[in-house]
Amino acid sequence: TRQLVMNTNKEQLSDIRVRQALHYGFNKEAMVEGVTSGLEEKADYILPPNFPYTSNVRATTVNYDSEKAKQLLDEAGWKLPKGKDIREKDGQPLEIELMYNSAESIQKTMAETLQSEWAGIGVKLNIDGVELTTQVERFKANEFDMNFFSNYGAPYDPHTFVNIVATEGFGFRESISAYPNKAELLTQIAEVQQTVDENERQNLYTEILGSLQEQGAIVPISYIKQVAIYQKNVS
Repeated sequence: TRQLVMNTNKEQLSDIRVRQALHYGFNKEAMVEGVTSGLEEKADYILPPNFPYTSNVRATTVNYDSEKAKQLLDEAGWKLPKGKDIREKDGQPLEIELMYNSAESIQKTMAETLQSEWAGIGVKLNIDGVELTTQVERFKANEFDMNFFSNYGAPYDPHTFVNIVATEGFGFRESISAYPNKAELLTQIAEVQQTVDENERQNLYTEILGSLQEQGAIVPISYIKQVAIYQKNVS
């Protein structure tokens, strides 16, 4: 899954209502269709539902609703002053930076699309294209507001994904630090890696993945497809 990770350590993104507003505030389906020419598929869940232990995940799926996004931002105290384009709270503008891999054209185009869409709800998005090594280093060092990420896919997930969420120094554990249930999540992830009870493992993954998504810091964007190219004359 192509994901957008929001750093809850940042004041603007520490409020779940702001994170939810940003999710509601862009037309995911249109963006994925337009940027990938339909090759990728809009993602409703953090991990695809055809992975092991992911089919029963219960989480709110978000469809584009700019009015809902504006309402959530208003509730969070980010108001749009008369005559201005950017929302403010306590005199500070709602300004966020999105880091992307400058060599990855899809990330760049998606970043530009988000910049345009979020401007419509009063959010200023600055986009910063960096080299892959810099992107990885800044993510691990918790030196970012938002970042693109994609999980590892088969046969590694969901085990590898929840492991990096819980492990210090990968970026996720630090970025979700504002989650009120962070300690419970880390306990559940430790348990799911150790249990040999199949039912318990399924229940734990259902809880973990659902909770990660509900808290809104990991936004699923699209399911990345593996592409195979072949000659028509090969029988």
